[in-house]
Amino acid sequence: MLYTVLRTIDAGKTHPFRSMPMSRVIASIGLVVFAVVVPRAAAVAQTGTVNGVVSDSLSGQPLSDALVRAEGTSVSSRSGLRGRFTLAGLSETTVNLVVTRIGYRRATRSVTVGDTNVAIQLSRTALRLDELVVTGQAGNTEMRALGNDVGILDMTAAQEATPSNTVLEALSAAVPGLQIQRASGQLGTGGVTRIRGVSSLSLSSEPIIFIDGVRADNAAGSNAIGFQGGGDTPSRINDIDPDDIASIQVLKGPSAATLYGTEASNGVIQILTRRGASGPPVWSAELRAGANWLPSPEKLYEGIWYRDTFGQVQHLNLIENDIRRGFGSPFSTGKPYGGTMSVQGGTDAVRYFFSGSYDRDQGIVTYNWLNKLNGTANLSYLSGDKFRVDLNLGYTRSKVRSGSATQPMTTYLIWACPNNSCIFPGLGPDDAGRGYLAGVTPEDFNEIEGLDNIDRTRLGFTFTHRPTRWLNHRLTLGGDFTNDASSLYYPRGSNAAFGFPNGEKLVSNDQSSFITADYSATVTASVGASLKSQSSAGVQYYEKKLSQISGAGINFPIRGVNSVSGGGVRQGFESPDFNLENKTLGVYVQEQVGLRDRLFLTGALRGDDNSAFGANYDFVVYPKLSASWVISDEPFFPRGVVSALKLRGAWGKAGEQPNAFAAVQTYGPSVGSGGTPTVTPLNVGNPNLKPEVTREIEAGFDASLLRDRLSVELTYYNKVTRDGILATPYSPSSGFPGKQFINIGQFSNRGIELALQGSPISRGEWRVTLRGTLATNRNRIDVLGQATPLPNTDVGQLVGAYNVEGFPVGSFFFKRVVSATLVSPGQVTNVMCEGGANFTRGDGSVVPCSSAPLLYFGSPVPTWLSAFSADISWKRWRLAGVAEFQGGHVVDDGNVGGQLVFFNDAQAAVEGTDPIAVAHIVNGYFGAAGLMKAGFGKIRNVSLTYDLPDRWARGLGAGRGSVTLTVANLATIWREQDRKFGVLGQDPEVRINQTSFFNDPNLTNGYTQESWPQFRRFLATVRLSY
Repeated sequence: MLYTVLRTIDAGKTHPFRSMPMSRVIASIGLVVFAVVVPRAAAVAQTGTVNGVVSDSLSGQPLSDALVRAEGTSVSSRSGLRGRFTLAGLSETTVNLVVTRIGYRRATRSVTVGDTNVAIQLSRTALRLDELVVTGQAGNTEMRALGNDVGILDMTAAQEATPSNTVLEALSAAVPGLQIQRASGQLGTGGVTRIRGVSSLSLSSEPIIFIDGVRADNAAGSNAIGFQGGGDTPSRINDIDPDDIASIQVLKGPSAATLYGTEASNGVIQILTRRGASGPPVWSAELRAGANWLPSPEKLYEGIWYRDTFGQVQHLNLIENDIRRGFGSPFSTGKPYGGTMSVQGGTDAVRYFFSGSYDRDQGIVTYNWLNKLNGTANLSYLSGDKFRVDLNLGYTRSKVRSGSATQPMTTYLIWACPNNSCIFPGLGPDDAGRGYLAGVTPEDFNEIEGLDNIDRTRLGFTFTHRPTRWLNHRLTLGGDFTNDASSLYYPRGSNAAFGFPNGEKLVSNDQSSFITADYSATVTASVGASLKSQSSAGVQYYEKKLSQISGAGINFPIRGVNSVSGGGVRQGFESPDFNLENKTLGVYVQEQVGLRDRLFLTGALRGDDNSAFGANYDFVVYPKLSASWVISDEPFFPRGVVSALKLRGAWGKAGEQPNAFAAVQTYGPSVGSGGTPTVTPLNVGNPNLKPEVTREIEAGFDASLLRDRLSVELTYYNKVTRDGILATPYSPSSGFPGKQFINIGQFSNRGIELALQGSPISRGEWRVTLRGTLATNRNRIDVLGQATPLPNTDVGQLVGAYNVEGFPVGSFFFKRVVSATLVSPGQVTNVMCEGGANFTRGDGSVVPCSSAPLLYFGSPVPTWLSAFSADISWKRWRLAGVAEFQGGHVVDDGNVGGQLVFFNDAQAAVEGTDPIAVAHIVNGYFGAAGLMKAGFGKIRNVSLTYDLPDRWARGLGAGRGSVTLTVANLATIWREQDRKFGVLGQDPEVRINQTSFFNDPNLTNGYTQESWPQFRRFLATVRLSY
């Protein structure tokens, strides 16, 4: 097996790089190849050049980032900020230029080599047929040749129209079928990414991420100990500066992601960073500043209810009470600011893009802040049309202070005065505790310090060689390396309610590395003028390593000691759950045949071996077939309403590997009797464990209507996952605790994706572009493999989340109370629930709740997603906005359930006059009490941009300039349900994104509690180019 071979290699004593960090190994190999090959290539470099400019046919404005290719060669260039481009190393006397850009129709032009003033104009188009796709293909491929749908986001244009603070914000509502579920409004946190629903029962559903062809960390949430209080943690994808990204390509499922093999069933996100263009250096500067705030917090946190010493029901709004008493609001206005400087340019042979940025961000409480430094360096060396070397380097250093180091302030705000405690001495509204839970006031949180320090380096080399006109091959080497140093500090003398009055310091150092080695070769052949063949083969190697070392110091002698070594009790350990290693070796072949550049057939086959497979399982094969027909290019196609039409279909398979040690029987060190060292069983293992395999079929069409004013993209998909891996209870009599991973499940996802885009007005200086998307998803567990439904997480039974055959993953099941008789306030009798079989939808009958079944209440994952955007430009003004909607799902809001059932500080709990509410309270139906419909609609971004007149820009020493005003999270315009038994839920969108919080790898728990609501952001951005 591959695993055995790789372990043998790693164990070798003479390994030349064994003592070197992997980042240095990759850099050394890349630089050696660079030093050896580049001089030789330079010796045969050609000198023929073509220079020109690319512009918009309507406005005449220069277009940056347009790809200009010399057809039949590997020579290409991208236009710079002023639209200029240079193609060098051309050996022919005349060449055919092919120019493409996202959102524009392809243009071709025959030019003479040596021409220095080529002018090419591109016309906007609503249909994407000519854009190049590099993700999921053996080589660069135009959209017209693809049988599957690919989501493409032009980040350069998106950042100019509606600037986003993070990559996840930019992706939100951008691609049909892609859902971004935000963790919270806490600064520095991320979220959960899903493509076409839930892709696994017990494993992660996060898509894999590549940056310039190199595998990157795709964890939805980190293990940062400084964020352990709320379960909302950073996502590593947000380390990347959105302004450094040129475009993002999204492969939505196995039919498109087959060539990525094991782990690709969740989809693939490819991030392509900006690159240089030949020409003089162009400097760009950006300055930004603004404000972050929580609108009307006193209305969002309406307050609590209790009975005074006379038995009268009283209402207390803690925020208003704090203001009345002179403490001010516990929430503040953060003041973010930052800047970016970049330069791009190059010569015929060398092109460059360098960028650096710094941001200082502040959240809605004073102790939640973020400092981040980003740097990007992309270099390209070209030797005619034969050879190209690309070097991509990215670095991120950030420091975040968490707002949830311990349970966040919102906990003590929502669950204040529990069980009538406001009448107790010291805890009342006018006492020292001011009514807060356990007397913990907002000021106490300033002392608790949760920090997360990130050092991350991304390094990649890509060598492209075209020795002949019919052979092209490419080698990519790279890695993504992250060091995450986090800490949690309780000083001596902190509020005793936090649990550490004598002080505590926890530290954790997490390291991750993702290594990529990818080689591919493509042979191109033509049969006559109409038939073209591309035969490709490749080999890929991926390696992932995770490690964690932790320490703790407890009981500090005096206040001010803040190190682990200063604790009276000190501990240190390595966590076996976070020290993992995984390796994959894959090979593939692909054949694509194109007929008259309008009919394309593609077939591919990939084989994988993975170190996490069981000892009795050795190899897995993933096939793929797809077809695309641009039928509108056929002579028989009628001309009229339909300007262009492409029909497409694809079928393919991809996998999801088991957890690193799920197949292996493991033991851990322990201390036996008398302090003797021994071992204890950890994981029972499974030698027959194999990957989950997902098969997907998709079909659809892309159409352009009304003289290219309207585009329609429609896709239907159906994917089925077999050999689903389930964590099932294992008999403790074996000596092994916990669960065993086995292949017994099958589940399915199906739905449609629709995108409409049109330009109803495009006249003179006016242009209006509208876009709307709709995506549906129905996921269902087809086979569970055992009779007993499984709790979805470690707390699944508490919150009512189960995996049940015939229902969506992680569905909620509770007793459904239908009636009760109120005897007196807070007392009920004859509590009745709906009847039927357990874990069904119910049968409408009525039975006593004591014997009632658990019935289906809903899915935690949206069944539909929709988005609308508008972009209106007039002269120098541009107004743009995005709204997003999600629905068809439910959320178990622990804030609501807790106020009713556990803390009894809701009006319905204190008054006790609603018999249904009282029935939930007296029976302890916590999960059902907080279950709410979770549909919502939000205006994500609205921005207004003004392009400075040339004379104003020149007055600042610049060639171009603009000012943009942006408001993010402007408003929630629709909520399917905002209250339950009169209790307001703060935010229907936020969910926990830390997998270890509930031991929930696929993050479908559907539960929220105490999370920070999302804040509103205003940002003013000034851009200048020189």
